Amino acid sequence: GARKDEIGEIANALETLRFDLAVADATMVQSVMQGTAFDASSAAMMIVDHDFRIIHCNKAQFKLLDAKIEEFRKIAPDLSSDNIVGKSMDVFHKLPERARAILRDPKTLPYHADIAVGEGRFGLDVSEITDETGTQIGFVVEWRDVTALRMHRALLDVIEAR
Repeated sequence: GARKDEIGEIANALETLRFDLAVADATMVQSVMQGTAFDASSAAMMIVDHDFRIIHCNKAQFKLLDAKIEEFRKIAPDLSSDNIVGKSMDVFHKLPERARAILRDPKTLPYHADIAVGEGRFGLDVSEITDETGTQIGFVVEWRDVTALRMHRALLDVIEAR
């Protein structure tokens, strides 16, 4: 039977520790899988902390940035794939406080916006990241280059207006 002495207490503590380690290991495996999926995704995505600092970009985000670097440099002359991590999202907004107010209000999320970056047009989808208590701790921002799509739409509008 179960021992009620010090050896029994140690055995119970070890069993609890073994369970806690198994849970932590499962959480770590899940975290690694999610991180790998994020990094390997064909969607261009960045993770932004609650202070609107870019803390991570996936490969597709770096590729999009490099492909449109001339446009991005029209709003942030020193921007590059090498230094985007650590920069504030404010560099992309004409009215940073308005953008921050929208994203800090959970009722507006997930949020979609089309933004102009130089001649480029980008569709942004912003989702919040919360901790286990439901407190907002950051955002995932998915970028889509919609420049060609918007030009095509504008061209059709001009043709239809004739």
